[in-house]
Amino acid sequence: MVHYECMLILKGDLEEQQVDDMAGTIKGLIEKDGGSVLSLEKLGKKRLAYRVNKNRYGNYILTYFEADPEKIKQLDWNFKLNENIAKNMIIKITKEELDDALSGKTSVVANAVEAQEAAVAK
Repeated sequence: MVHYECMLILKGDLEEQQVDDMAGTIKGLIEKDGGSVLSLEKLGKKRLAYRVNKNRYGNYILTYFEADPEKIKQLDWNFKLNENIAKNMIIKITKEELDDALSGKTSVVANAVEAQEAAVAK
């Protein structure tokens, strides 16, 4: 199994209960093909730097998981088919990066999101 980090941006107009339901859906999609979710964190609603699928705001979800590399393309496709997911990014990470992320250090994608938020705030 290979380690992955995935950042998803859900539509900004979702209610809190819908975001919780989507978190369960995301976990189910990962586990459907034999993957295992190591961590799933809702990062909240944030303003986007530019409109994504006509959304100015998005609800961010960050997850770390293990999966078979052959299943990642199908997982990415399933994320794209879900109408509540505006955008997603799946990156392969090393065991050391996974350990750092799970021990509380920030993630590669989360650092990029923070940099983007700083640029929007200017």
